[in-house]
Amino acid sequence: GDASIATLARNATGTAVAGGAAYLGRRTGTGGFAALAMPVTPAWWNGIAAIGDHFWAVGDGGAIVASADDGVTWTVQAAPTTEDLYAVAFADASTGAAVGQHGAVAVTRDGGSTWTAVPFVRMRPPICGGSDSGPIS
Repeated sequence: GDASIATLARNATGTAVAGGAAYLGRRTGTGGFAALAMPVTPAWWNGIAAIGDHFWAVGDGGAIVASADDGVTWTVQAAPTTEDLYAVAFADASTGAAVGQHGAVAVTRDGGSTWTAVPFVRMRPPICGGSDSGPIS
């Protein structure tokens, strides 16, 4: 059957990884997507990032998986949250962030070997250009 797709990332060599309802698939060239065997299967894979031949995917329940071989094999990375993660982005193969439900924010500086929770602080917007901005208590 058809998979419900929520997210897709493509790297510079043309490999694409798509994610959605309990599905991650990989495509090279112009062929179709082939489902990937994953070490965990959340209800949804919500976000994918690609840098070089590295891919990361995030999903429900704080699921994070990574591939360092162009999306062929995947390993679980320990998330500092069990909140659903909705998006992931990387500046380079080491530095990335994932965000999710209820203000969940996780960052890594080592490619995802370790993820650290970052407190989310809601900021009050300045009033008419004044200096009344700051954390909301």
